[in-house]
Amino acid sequence: MKSIEFVVRSFGGIVWANTHLTAEDYIKVYNPETDAKLLEETFSYMYQDSDDVITIKTHRVQEEELPDWMTPEEFMEHHEKIKILIDTGFEERFGENIRKLYDLHPDEWSLMMKLSQVKKFRSEFRKSLWEQFLSWMAGNGYKQPWTLKQVEAATRFR
Repeated sequence: MKSIEFVVRSFGGIVWANTHLTAEDYIKVYNPETDAKLLEETFSYMYQDSDDVITIKTHRVQEEELPDWMTPEEFMEHHEKIKILIDTGFEERFGENIRKLYDLHPDEWSLMMKLSQVKKFRSEFRKSLWEQFLSWMAGNGYKQPWTLKQVEAATRFR
């Protein structure tokens, strides 16, 4: 793993309804020589029930741990999924093959995450879905890990 610093939009400690970083919040890889002025920019506003002006920084530096094979640009584009894949051990297990998982449909993503958490399958159907997923990750030549009917059947009764 390597550490990379990014310039990201800052919330200045303010809690919004949605405070997680989106792909648009990652501005660029931090360069101390050229980004100092960007980090000094501020934004001012007033609460509706107060006359006090509040000033916050518009950008900050955030350090992220990336796998050695991953580019910063790839991380910025898919950071939410990449963080989940690293935290759940998929990156460690499959390495660069996790790139296949970026474009999974949300139902396929959900099914993959649920199947990965099962320690011992009681259902042969779910066991076969997991084995089919592992085969797909190993490179069996199919475009997707499951057919539409398989995903529908597996996610019908969440």
